[in-house]
Amino acid sequence: MRAIDADALDTKAFGSEHPYFFDGDDVARWYKECIKTAPTIEPTANWTPCSVGLPEKGIYVIGYLRTKEIKNDPMLIVCKYDESEDDDCFFDRDGWREDVLAWQPLPEPYRGGE
Repeated sequence: MRAIDADALDTKAFGSEHPYFFDGDDVARWYKECIKTAPTIEPTANWTPCSVGLPEKGIYVIGYLRTKEIKNDPMLIVCKYDESEDDDCFFDRDGWREDVLAWQPLPEPYRGGE
């Protein structure tokens, strides 16, 4: 199953690309073609707030955090949840402790080809 961009379909079906008029089966064929050629969209990110759940220890994930250095703009980092001397927390790849608000698994690695 693939998700399609409903806004693009609506524009194509009822916007400037819409033909003047079709009869019966032509309409069904035209709509099927619109759906077949509509842009595919990516599913929304699957963020898990840290207050809801944490990843397995030692596994790298994408972390969502806010930093004071960048005027509280959100920032994404690759990090892992692991043990520290005091408690368990998130660490970036350089070993710095990070205040992660939410996380999601890393995407599948690129395999090459098309």
